[in-house]
Amino acid sequence: MRFVLQMAWRDSKASRRRLVLFSLCIVFGVGALVALDSFTISLGRALAEESKTLLGADLTISSRLPLPAPILAAVRATGAETAEQITFSTMMVVGSGNAEGTGYSSKASGTRLVQLRGETGSFPFYGEVDTKPPGAMSELHRAQQTAERVAVVEQTLMNAYGLRRGDNVKLGTGYFRIVGALEKISGESLAITQLAPRVLVPASALAGTGLDLNGPLVRRRLAVKLPRGSDSDSQVESLAQAFRSKFAAERISIETVAGRRRDLGRSLGNIDGFLALVGFVALLLGAVGVASAVLAHVRSKIPTVALLRCIGVSSRQAFSIYLVQGCVLGLIGALGGGLLGVAIQAFLPQVIAALLPVPVPFAISGLGVLRGMAVGWGVCVLVCLIPLAGIGRVSPLAVIRAFGSEAGVPQPRLAKIILGAVLIAAITVFAIAQVHSVAVGAGFAIAVLVGFAVFYGAARAVSAIARRWTPGALPFPARQGFANLFRPQNRTTLLIVALGLATFLSFALFLTHVAFAREMRLTSSGDRPNLMFFDVQDDQVQGLETFLKTRGVPPTQDASVITMKISAVRGQTVSELLKRNPDDEPDDRRPSRRDADSSIPAWTLRHEYRSTARNSLSPSEQLVAGTFVGKVTGTGVVPISVDEGLVQEMHLKLADRIDWDVQGVPVQTVVGSIRSIDWRRLAPNFFIVFPTGALDDAPKFWVVAVKAPSADASASLQAEVVRQYPNVTAIDLSAILQTVDSIFSKVGFVVEFMAMFTVATAVVVLASSILAGRQQRRKEMVLLRTLGASAAQLNLMQATEYAVLGLLGALLGCLLGWAASACLARWVFEFSAAAPPVAFVGAFLIVICVTLLTGWLADRDLPRTPPLEAIRGESG
Repeated sequence: MRFVLQMAWRDSKASRRRLVLFSLCIVFGVGALVALDSFTISLGRALAEESKTLLGADLTISSRLPLPAPILAAVRATGAETAEQITFSTMMVVGSGNAEGTGYSSKASGTRLVQLRGETGSFPFYGEVDTKPPGAMSELHRAQQTAERVAVVEQTLMNAYGLRRGDNVKLGTGYFRIVGALEKISGESLAITQLAPRVLVPASALAGTGLDLNGPLVRRRLAVKLPRGSDSDSQVESLAQAFRSKFAAERISIETVAGRRRDLGRSLGNIDGFLALVGFVALLLGAVGVASAVLAHVRSKIPTVALLRCIGVSSRQAFSIYLVQGCVLGLIGALGGGLLGVAIQAFLPQVIAALLPVPVPFAISGLGVLRGMAVGWGVCVLVCLIPLAGIGRVSPLAVIRAFGSEAGVPQPRLAKIILGAVLIAAITVFAIAQVHSVAVGAGFAIAVLVGFAVFYGAARAVSAIARRWTPGALPFPARQGFANLFRPQNRTTLLIVALGLATFLSFALFLTHVAFAREMRLTSSGDRPNLMFFDVQDDQVQGLETFLKTRGVPPTQDASVITMKISAVRGQTVSELLKRNPDDEPDDRRPSRRDADSSIPAWTLRHEYRSTARNSLSPSEQLVAGTFVGKVTGTGVVPISVDEGLVQEMHLKLADRIDWDVQGVPVQTVVGSIRSIDWRRLAPNFFIVFPTGALDDAPKFWVVAVKAPSADASASLQAEVVRQYPNVTAIDLSAILQTVDSIFSKVGFVVEFMAMFTVATAVVVLASSILAGRQQRRKEMVLLRTLGASAAQLNLMQATEYAVLGLLGALLGCLLGWAASACLARWVFEFSAAAPPVAFVGAFLIVICVTLLTGWLADRDLPRTPPLEAIRGESG
C-alpha cells in the first residue's frame, strides 16, 4: 500500500492542478446536499426545542360549536389549566370615528378582512406573544374581567392604515381601542397571517357587537395545559386517544404537540426532500464530469501504466494507484462542497424565515455536513470506478503501441454492467430516503435515467450523423467543426448530457412558475368575481343584491349555504364507523386520494358540511357520472350531487345512501350524480349540492359574488356594505391571490436557487470537459496549422462545434423541461402547462451563448499556438 500511495502522489505531479479543477464538478452538488441536510437537522432541533410553542398548549380541542359539558368536565378532572379561543373571519372598519367621540389619528380609512380571535384565559401557555409595547397582552388579559373593548392589532395592519396605540377600530357594531401591535405569536408562521391579519380581543367584549358568534364560520378552541408530571408526549398522546375514543360521536378535533410536530415535520420534509433531489441531480451531473475527466486522465497515463507493468507492477497495484487518485479527487470536491454548504446554511433560514413557525438559528450540523460529504464522495468514487475498471488490463505491449497510435483503456463489459447497476440502485435508494416514498423515489430515479438515456442517445446519434454526412455547402472551417463531433476522444456525449440536464431542470421549474403565475392571473381575469360577501342572512340577501345593483355591480353569482352533518353512510351510523377508524385528522381540508380498500377517513364523518341547493351546475363544475337533478317536490329520498374527490375519499358510488343531520332535522339522500370541481376558481364551490325544493325551510346564509371594476371601487363597496350590514364579511379575492402569489414566489425563489446549482455544475462540467480534451485539440490544431489553417479558421471550427452542442442541448433540454412542467401542472398542481415562445427562444440563446463563451475561454489560446511550440511541448 505504501508503494501505491507513493506512486499515486508522484504520478499526479504533472496534473495536480487539472485534477483539482475537475474536483469542482461535484462541489455545487455536495454544497446543495450539505446545506439542505444541515438546515433540516437544525430545523428538527428547533422544532424539538420549541415543540410546545408550536401549539401553545399540551393539547387543544377544537369544535365548530361550544364544547359539550361532558368534555369540559373530563378536561377539568385532569386538574389542567385551560384557556378558550373563539376564532372567525370578519371585517374591521378603520377611520369611521368613535361612538364616544374620541379623536382618531389614522392616515387612511377603509375595511379589511381580519382573523378575529376572542381570548379567554392566558393563552399561549408556552411561548411568547411579541407586542409593541410589550405589556399589550397583559392589558388585554385584564380587560377579559371587565369586558372592556380593547384590541391587539397585527403590526402589518397598523402600518397599512397608520394606526397608533389609543386609536379605535370598528368590529361589527362595536368600537375597540387599540392597546398594542401584534408582531409575532410563537409557533405561527407569518405567511399564514398575510391572508387575514390577526386581531386579538377579549371574548367577553364580543357580546353586543352584532357579530354572529354561533355562525358556521366560527371555530372554538380549548387549550389545555396539564399539571407538571403528566405533560410528557406519551402521557398527552394517551389522554388525547382516550378523549377521541370516549367522545367519538362528537364533532371535535384533538391536536397534540407531538401531532403538530409530526405534521409540520412531514410538510417541511417534503419540501426539503424535493430540494435535496434537485441538488442530487447537480451532484450526479458533476459526477458524470468527474468520470469523464478521470477517463481522459487515465487515457493520458496508458504509457505510464504499460511501463509499470513492464517492470513488474501487478494489475491490482496499477488499478489501486489511480483509484487512490480518484478517491482523493472526490475527497477534495466533497470538502469544497462541505464548505460551500456551510456558507449557504448561514443565510438559508433567513430567506424562508416567513414560512417557518419557529426561528432556526445558524448552526453547523456536523452530522449534516458529514452525511452530505459522504454521499458526494461515495458517488464520485463509484463513477470513477467505471473508467478505471479496465486500467489493470492494460498490456505491457501498450508501451510500444502508444508511440504510434492513441491507446485506449480496455473496458470490461461485465464490470461496467455491475457498476452501472450499483449506481442505479444507489440513486434509487437515495431518492426514496429523501422523499420517504418508494413510488416517488423510484419515479425520480426513472426520470433521471430516462433523461440520461435521452441525452446520451441523442449525442450518439449526432456523432453517427456527423460521421456519415457532412454539409457540403458549408465552408471548410464549418465542415471541419461539424466533423469534430465524432473525432476520437471527443466530448460530444458529456457536453450534451451536461447542458441538456441543466437546461431540462431549470427550464421545467421556470415553466412551472410561469404556469402558476398565469393561472393566478386567469383566476381573477375576465368576468370572474373578485369580491365575495359571506354570511348574508336570509332576510338580507334581497336588500344586498338590490343595493349592489344600484351601485352598478350586480351579483354575478349567489348561493345559499346550509350547515349539516353526516349521520349515516350506507345504513351504518357515524358512531359505528368512527369506532373502526377513530383517527383524528383535520376536518377542514380538501379531500385527498386514498386506497380503495381503506376505511372511510374520520374527517369526512366528523366534518361539518356547508352545502347548497340549486337547479343547475355552476361554471366551475362538470358532470362526471349520473344525472344532475335540479328540483324536487315532496319529502322522499333526495338525489344529491357529490364532489368527485369526496366520492373517492369515502369510496362512494351512484345510488349509495347518505343520511344527514340538517341542524337537528334528518334528511335522507342518495348519490344521484358526481361532479368534478375546478377548485382553483375562487367561486362558491361545494362538496354537496342539493336540488331546490329539498331544503327551502332549512336555516341558511348566503354567499354573494360580484365583479368590482377596480381596486378603489372594491374598497369603497366593501366599506359601504359592512356599514349597512355589520355581520357580513367581505373577501377581496384579488388581495388573496396576490398574497398566495407572494408566498409561492418565496418558495419558488428557494427552488430556483437550488436549480442554479445544477446550472453552475453544468458550466463547471462544460469547462472541465473542454480542458480534459485540451491536449487532443492541441494536437489537432498543430496539424491544421501545419497544413496552413489560419487562427480565424480554427476559431470558426470551434464555434461551429460548440454551437451544434449548445443547440442540441438546448433543444432537448427545453423539450424535456416542457414535458416535465406539463406533468407537474397536470398531475400535481392541476392546471394547464405554460409554453411561452419567448421562454423557449430565451433558453436557446442563453444555452448556446454559455456554451460558446465557455468553449472560447477554455481554448482561446490554442488557435494562436505556433506549431513549433506545440511540437517542442510534445517532445518535452
